[in-house]
Amino acid sequence: MVQTDFGVPSDLQRYWVWSQRQNGTIRPNSPLTDRREIDTVLDLQRFKDKQYAPQEKHALMTIKLYLEKPDASYGMLKELEPNDLLLFCKLYDPFKTKLCYVGHIFVDKSMPFKEIFWRLKALAGLEDSTDIAAYEEVRFEPSVMCNELDADASPERTQFLQGDIICIQLRVTPEARSRELRHPTVKTFLEYVQNSKTVNFRPLYNPKKDDGFKLELLKTMSYDEVTTELAKHLDVDNPYRIRLTQHNVSAHMPHRSPIKFQGMDSLDVMILHSRQYTNILYYEILDMPLPYLEKLKCMKVNFYNDKAELEGEHRIWLPKDNTVEDLIGALKEKLGEDYEGKAFRLIEGIQCWHQRSSRAEVVPLPDRHGNLFIHVCHFRSDENSVSVMTFGDPFWLKIRATDTVADIKPQVKAKLDVSDEEFAKWKFAYHPRQMQSIEYLVDEDIVLEKFARVPSYSESDDTKYYGDSGAFLGLEHEDSKPVKRSVPSRYGVYERGIRIYSN
Repeated sequence: MVQTDFGVPSDLQRYWVWSQRQNGTIRPNSPLTDRREIDTVLDLQRFKDKQYAPQEKHALMTIKLYLEKPDASYGMLKELEPNDLLLFCKLYDPFKTKLCYVGHIFVDKSMPFKEIFWRLKALAGLEDSTDIAAYEEVRFEPSVMCNELDADASPERTQFLQGDIICIQLRVTPEARSRELRHPTVKTFLEYVQNSKTVNFRPLYNPKKDDGFKLELLKTMSYDEVTTELAKHLDVDNPYRIRLTQHNVSAHMPHRSPIKFQGMDSLDVMILHSRQYTNILYYEILDMPLPYLEKLKCMKVNFYNDKAELEGEHRIWLPKDNTVEDLIGALKEKLGEDYEGKAFRLIEGIQCWHQRSSRAEVVPLPDRHGNLFIHVCHFRSDENSVSVMTFGDPFWLKIRATDTVADIKPQVKAKLDVSDEEFAKWKFAYHPRQMQSIEYLVDEDIVLEKFARVPSYSESDDTKYYGDSGAFLGLEHEDSKPVKRSVPSRYGVYERGIRIYSN
C-alpha cells in the first residue's frame, strides 16, 4: 500500500515511532527494526495514538509513524549503529526570509558539530567555504526556543536526541545587518512566524469613519517597541508623543481610558480585552510627551461674557499641584491681551448630576467689593411633573439683601439684552431644590428671603453666594435656542455652580 501511494519500494522503507517530549514537541524517537514483533497491522496497536483515537470513532486505531526513505546519494537505508542520531536539517535564507526543509542525516553522537556542519552544507547544496551559523530548533510553541550551536561541541554534550532539528543559514555580517534585514537570523524569523500580528490602528478622534491603517507587528513587542514602530509609520519624531487606547470588544468602540505610558508589558496584552483578542488599537498624536502629560491635569473651562453667553471652550493642561490662580492665569494667556489685568471668577458646575465642568467669567467692576450673589437659571415648567426643565446658561446675579423682584428685573433685562416685548412674557420663580414645587414670585417679594440663610459659599465676610443643593431663582420663558438632548432626564437637566473662585 505504501509502495503504491508513495512510490517507495518495500525494502527501502523504515518506520519510526513518534514520541512527545516534556517540552511538548513531537519527534521520531525509535525505529521499528524488529520485524518479528510486527507481522500485521494489529501488532502496531501498542503504538496507538491515544490522543486522537477517541475522536475517530470509525477507526479501529490511529497510528502515526515517520516513513524514512533512503537519501538519493546512498540509494539504500543506512544500517543503524548504537551511537547514530537521526537529525533533520532546514535552510534559512535571511535575504529572502524563507525557511525550507533540506533533508535528514545520521551522525555519531560524539561527532563535533563542525564536521556535522560540513555535511549539512553539502546536503543543502552550499559551497564548502560558505560561512554558516547553525541553530537547534528546540521548540516552536508556546514560545520559540532556538539556540545557536557551538562548532566545537557535539550532539552528546548538548544532549541531542533522535529526531532533533538543526537550522543552518548564511552567517550575517554587521555590514549585511546594516541593510536593515527584517529577520537576520532563523530565530528572529521563527519568532516572527509565531508572534506576528496584523494590527489595525485607527485615529481616536474619528474611530468609526476612519479605518486607519494596518501594521504587521509581533505580539511579544514591548510598549516602547510598538509606539516606536507606530511613530515611524506616522512620521512622528518622538514615540513618547503617541498615546494608545484599547478597543472595547463589547461596545465596538475605544475604551474610555487610554493606556498609560508603559502601562502594558506587550502588544499581546494591549489587544486583549475582556478575555477576547482583537486586532484594533486607537492612537493619538500628542503635543507633548506622554510621561509629562500624565503629570498634568486637563481642565475644560467654558468662558462666558458679561451677558452670560458662552464665548468658547478651552482645554488647559496644568500640573496637578497647581492652584486656581494658575488656571486663571493660563486662561488669560489663551484669551489674549484684552483680558490682562481683569478679575476672573471660576465656577465649578455639575450637569446631569454626574458631569463636572468649569466656567470662567470676568467679574464686573462694581461686583468686586461687598456683594451678595444668587444663582439664576432659565427654565420651563412641566405640566405633568413638579420638576422643571432648565436650559441655556445659568449665571450669578448681584443683589442687595433688601432687593425685591421689581428691583432686579431691570438688571436681569440689561444683562441678558432682552427686548421689552419678550421680557414682559417672562415669569420669576424660586426653585427650592430638585423634585420640589416652584414658587412663583411677584414684584413685591424680597428675593433673598427665599434662599437659605447660610450661603453656599463665602469668598469673604462681604461676598456671599446663594443657590446650592438645587436652589435658584428661575426665569420662565420659551427657549429661543433649543438643544436636542440625546438622553432625556426624568428629573430635568440644569447646571448649578457649587464652587466660586476669584482672582
